[in-house]
Amino acid sequence: MKVLIPHKDALFTLAKEAKYYLNLFNKENKKNFFFPQFPLWAPLPENEGLENGKIYGMTIFSPIFTELDFYFPIELGLNEKKIAARITFAKKNASAFTNQENLSFEKVRDLAKEDKNFPLKQKSFRLATALFEDNGWQTIDEKWVKVLGSPSLLEKQHH
Repeated sequence: MKVLIPHKDALFTLAKEAKYYLNLFNKENKKNFFFPQFPLWAPLPENEGLENGKIYGMTIFSPIFTELDFYFPIELGLNEKKIAARITFAKKNASAFTNQENLSFEKVRDLAKEDKNFPLKQKSFRLATALFEDNGWQTIDEKWVKVLGSPSLLEKQHH
């Protein structure tokens, strides 16, 4: 599986934000309903041409909270199209739920809308192949990718 791994500075920001929102949500709902997920990377769709394409933008947006997981949406500008991906930072603890549970997402969703740390525009990131074995994982074929900037700006620089 191909994965996108943000630059380490972005990873520190994402880890801090993930911890903040996860703690706030679980405290607000009085139980550990969601557990953190690692590593903070984004699985990518196969055969999108990422290895040979020109990447004009990579942006990480404020977190999204669903009843199954919490994640940071990502948008990659590749050649003439946009690719959506996501970094999942928390998943539901199914054993902690009963049919009567009413979870409150309102506070975390409102705070995320006003979060000044997002969007995170990235200038570089890594692409890698992730391998899973037993309870562990590793990445191979890691490659740093430099974001070129917007295609319209590049065209203006060449004229």
